[in-house]
Amino acid sequence: MNKIADRIFLITILFILFTLWITYLSKNIILALILASILCLVIGLLIRPRKIKTSLKVDEYLPKLCVMTNKELSDILLKVISKDIHPKVSPKGLITADNKMLIFPMLKMREITADEICKLSESAKRLNYNKIVLIVARYDKAGYDKIKPYLATTVEFLDIEKVLFALQKQALLPEINHKKKVKQRFITLFKNATKRKNGKYFLLTGLSTAFLSIFTPLTLYYLIFSTLMLATSICCYLKKSEQTPSVLNN
Repeated sequence: MNKIADRIFLITILFILFTLWITYLSKNIILALILASILCLVIGLLIRPRKIKTSLKVDEYLPKLCVMTNKELSDILLKVISKDIHPKVSPKGLITADNKMLIFPMLKMREITADEICKLSESAKRLNYNKIVLIVARYDKAGYDKIKPYLATTVEFLDIEKVLFALQKQALLPEINHKKKVKQRFITLFKNATKRKNGKYFLLTGLSTAFLSIFTPLTLYYLIFSTLMLATSICCYLKKSEQTPSVLNN
């Protein structure tokens, strides 16, 4: 039960039936109304639509899709576009369909602007298309609403997430590199922190902490921290001095 109207209709019928039967059995209309309301509330919660949980993450696939050519994208999309509209890929890698429709993947790592939508609509009009379906990840909805009445062609949007779900069902998702981001971030952070120029800061911190350990009851903790700072300082000084790479031969 996905439609709200269907659920309201079902719950209303059940409420009437519950009220009639409970009234008949208990001879108490108030009790019948209360119990019928509780039962309908429970049933309403049980039959509410639930979102299907999935491991699909659009942000993982978007970089891969953004670097693909129009022809490569069109060949993939053609596999999940309805055959009823007779889609086909033009020599230029564009997907065309019935009623002079153009299906165009406009995938970028940023939001698609209203100006880009307008220019694309004008280009489609020059190519004698009446309608353009843009496959996007994000676009300027507020800007689009303002320019919509003035566009050269009808423009509709298809969320790339829906396309990816369709590809997933048919096991057609493009392969992506799954990198361990946490590990990569830690390594990058460690390399940046242990540059040779940072050695003096770790050295100063380590010596200061070692000196303060004499005057505090938490001597052990101060000594451990001091040791870590001094050891990191040594790691920094063991590295070669960073030099700015030159674009010319020396």
